[in-house]
Amino acid sequence: MKITRSYLSAAVLAACAGAAVAQPTIWNFSGSLAADSGPGVMTPRPSQTFLVDTASAFGLPLIGGADSGVLRSDVPVDVPQGGYDVAHGTAANGGGSYGNQYTLIWDVLFPVVNWHSFFNSNEANANDGDFFVRPDGGIGISGVYQGTISANTWHRVAVTINLAGSPTMKKYIDGVLVGTQTLGSGLDGRWALYTTSNAPTDWFILFGDNDGDIVQSYLSSFLFEDRVWTDTEIASIGGATAGGITLPAGSIPPSVTASIAPCAPAGATALITGTPTSGQNPGSTSYTMSADLSSIGLGSNVAMLDDGVAPDAVAGDNVFTGSFVIPVLAAGDYALPVNVTDNLSRTGQGLASLQVFENPPSAGTHETQVDFDAEPAPGDLIPSTFGPGQLEFWDRVVPGSTRTFCAFGSTTSFGIPDIAGTPANVLNIPAFFADEGLRYNNLSPGNGGGTFVNQYTIGVDILWPSQGEVTSGWFPFWNSNNTNSNGGDLWARFSDFSLGWDYNGASAVAPFTAPGVIAFDTWHRIVFSLDTSLCSNRGKIYVNGVKVFDGPVPDSTDTLFSLYSTTDGDPTPDDNEAFSHFGSESTGARTAEAYINSFYFVDRTLSDAEVAAFGAADADGFLAPPVSCEPDVNQDGNVDQDDIACLTQAVAGDPACLGGGIDPDFNRDGNVDQDDISALEQVVAGAPCP
Repeated sequence: MKITRSYLSAAVLAACAGAAVAQPTIWNFSGSLAADSGPGVMTPRPSQTFLVDTASAFGLPLIGGADSGVLRSDVPVDVPQGGYDVAHGTAANGGGSYGNQYTLIWDVLFPVVNWHSFFNSNEANANDGDFFVRPDGGIGISGVYQGTISANTWHRVAVTINLAGSPTMKKYIDGVLVGTQTLGSGLDGRWALYTTSNAPTDWFILFGDNDGDIVQSYLSSFLFEDRVWTDTEIASIGGATAGGITLPAGSIPPSVTASIAPCAPAGATALITGTPTSGQNPGSTSYTMSADLSSIGLGSNVAMLDDGVAPDAVAGDNVFTGSFVIPVLAAGDYALPVNVTDNLSRTGQGLASLQVFENPPSAGTHETQVDFDAEPAPGDLIPSTFGPGQLEFWDRVVPGSTRTFCAFGSTTSFGIPDIAGTPANVLNIPAFFADEGLRYNNLSPGNGGGTFVNQYTIGVDILWPSQGEVTSGWFPFWNSNNTNSNGGDLWARFSDFSLGWDYNGASAVAPFTAPGVIAFDTWHRIVFSLDTSLCSNRGKIYVNGVKVFDGPVPDSTDTLFSLYSTTDGDPTPDDNEAFSHFGSESTGARTAEAYINSFYFVDRTLSDAEVAAFGAADADGFLAPPVSCEPDVNQDGNVDQDDIACLTQAVAGDPACLGGGIDPDFNRDGNVDQDDISALEQVVAGAPCP
């Protein structure tokens, strides 16, 4: 599979979900590190030892006379590898690209009060922590410490960070504001948190520090929320309780997660959906919802309903749906607010993101067939029978090694079945190692709305001998990675004689055909057709002209299965050559011996009828041999300037003047272009046919 790249284009629309705000997570350590509520996930770092039990089991003071779950956090041997990654599951806020507004609360006990970091916003503990207690019990940072934490005493410590505007930290002990300080770094600065927008490092580190400011501690409850609590809210929850941290009394409005689907062109109908999250204290019991589409000229109050009436699919499933006809828009990102109101008249909002791309999907015409009728000279490309593509022997380490393991011959000389009763010249390939294979240069520009080749068809006439070498029961047809340095893309699986896409260690869920579509010792004409153009991820597989698979593939534009091209903008490592690999993959552990009669490639997706016309494997390959040229293209009985004018018209896209059966690809190079006109001009001037 090709190395993933990000690229967006084509005159289509795609949508990504907006994030709901105010998502608190609370941990009460009831036997594990699992959260009691909310999206957050807590994971110990490699050097962090801990134990989860109860206050009484640890011999600690009870909280208000009641027992509670407790996390005992030990001092790590390797401090930078200590602490707990807290993936809080929330998006950027405060107007920046990171988490700029949040609240952290700890119900904590220190047997000995000394320097100790409460958290580190750096994802790797690569710098100092961001909020400390120091030996005199004060809490803070940057020399500004207030309040007092006593040893062997349960305290509820809270801190709020607000980097929007004047960057401020507020500190609380047992519900009391003990200090406010201005931070030295603002929006997206030191105290900003990685979020879901910054994957894969979307966590902060609980009790994280880089240089040893850590003591043993006991934690009874911990809260994170991606909003700044008020003084009143923190005062309302007071000090530590055995029941853990609760959300403050008061009225919290609902929020909504919104998205738009499907990816579609202007003029199509799109659906906008919203899933509300309940308001709190008290909870919401019902909602009304609408979309504000004024930024794309469609009004500010488009109703969204959960009534099961089209376009809403299911009544009462808490998914509200509306629809609109996509207008013609300039390329760019459009934020579409989705507003929700609950039964208590509280309002919230989420955003659906609408992206408009450029360049409609397209397909090229670089059609190539390679037969194996004659053995090329050492170091030469395997000559194509038709078209511009280039097939060659490839060696990663030892020059010429692949060539020595391959053999040219005939079905007769190899003692294998003829093809449809006719002897044929074929190539025998071994079970290639990872540094061997056949390499194909398609010489094609990007298509399908991307800079890579996103629409293409590959075909092969192939036989696997039952007595041949088979490694781990697989055969890799294709690896789109130009250095064969990762897993293959298209596979034969001999455990059930099926064909499919993308082994990648997950064959049980990858899109494979039904069993039994191939067999050993039998010639098959196998065709794979792929379309990962913008708004499409469809693959088809055919055996002997019959479609055996038609469905989605796990890919998108310019990513896994897309091919390097002459327009991909990446000069290394392929030096602008559009290489892919046939018959090999990166490990060499899943390959098989095979005989190949004909190889076919075209940089567009073929229709079912076109593939059906290929039929079953035959000795001549996919395409009839090129015929001698016909310079009288308009079939008027004369070879003259009128033929040049007619071919010029056909190359421009209007073939009406061509005689019946005349191919505008006059020079038979696989392209219809100016070269065909030039070739005809030479013939009209007296040169022989090309």
